[in-house]
Amino acid sequence: MAVDLLHQHPGRALLAVYATWIIYRDRESPTRKLPIDAVGLALLVVWIAALQIMLDKGKELDWFASTQIVTLAIVAVVGFVFFLIWELTEAPSGRRPAALRGPQLRDGRRSRCRSPTALFFGSIVLLPLWLQTQMGYTATDAGYRARRRSAFLAHPAVAGRRARCVADVDPRCIAIDRRSCCSR
Repeated sequence: MAVDLLHQHPGRALLAVYATWIIYRDRESPTRKLPIDAVGLALLVVWIAALQIMLDKGKELDWFASTQIVTLAIVAVVGFVFFLIWELTEAPSGRRPAALRGPQLRDGRRSRCRSPTALFFGSIVLLPLWLQTQMGYTATDAGYRARRRSAFLAHPAVAGRRARCVADVDPRCIAIDRRSCCSR
């Protein structure tokens, strides 16, 4: 939107920049250097790196049959516990975990769960995954099939009706043609 404003109406864009500068020119907050929590950062890097390597190499090394994977799992768990203890007890005033318990954050999380983000996730991620794992589509075919129908099939008003008829109707009809299912 800002790019459109800049390209289509450069005069308005410059006016908006000037007005913003006038409003905020005296509101500059003083900058100060805060110390880096080196211990917390090191603990974070250690446990996340151990977890990532464990998850990445697990299949190659036969998961917990390998001593390397067991060692990485122990390092990840112990590192996470130490990181959590460090952050809960030694957190500087700018990073208090108690700040995450406020009503504004709770309400924001609640509204995000009920937002179109769930619809977007369902249509972009879950539908092609379902087509690949349950219906036997290749990744390319699942992408082509889900391209146009995903938003319709994942719509909350339609999804419940579709889910009820999967037991009675061949699920491929749901993926192939959205009108042919649940005509009963």
